[in-house]
Amino acid sequence: MELAVNAVFSGSMSQKKAAQTYGVPQTTISLRLSKLRKKFINAKTISEMKLLLPYHAIRSSGRRWNYDLDTLEKAVEAVCSGAMIPTVAAKVFGVPKTTLYTRRSKMTKKTDNPGRLKRKMIEYKLYAPENLQRALEAVFNDQMNCKEAAITFGIPQATLYRRYTKYHEARTKLQKK
Repeated sequence: MELAVNAVFSGSMSQKKAAQTYGVPQTTISLRLSKLRKKFINAKTISEMKLLLPYHAIRSSGRRWNYDLDTLEKAVEAVCSGAMIPTVAAKVFGVPKTTLYTRRSKMTKKTDNPGRLKRKMIEYKLYAPENLQRALEAVFNDQMNCKEAAITFGIPQATLYRRYTKYHEARTKLQKK
């Protein structure tokens, strides 16, 4: 096990390769490495730590994004104008797509006219109040149910149902008195 940990710690093998080569579980190797790293955290300066440990032992190096604010702004403009979707713009400009999504959402909140990013407008049905009244009468007289009356008179079903329950509750209160 010590050979596997030393191989990973020195940088000659990855954790996975050391686990396969020496027959030690990968989690065991990672736990031992974290204990070793904790010993070196007490070093006085970071430069001492860098001298004592290889870079990969200090921190696991993940994907690092190298971009400046100009490329970020260009990517955001491309997304906001509709020329690119955020995932494509992220690849083209080398910017994280999560950063693009957050910048885009901030822009939509700040601007009054965000262009293509604005929310879809819901098209409401226009209906005459007389049609609503006739539909309610048809439902109360048991000639139709709410859905049929909504389709027949061209009224949104939710509107008709809400009004029906409102009037029905009022009627039942009056009948109880």
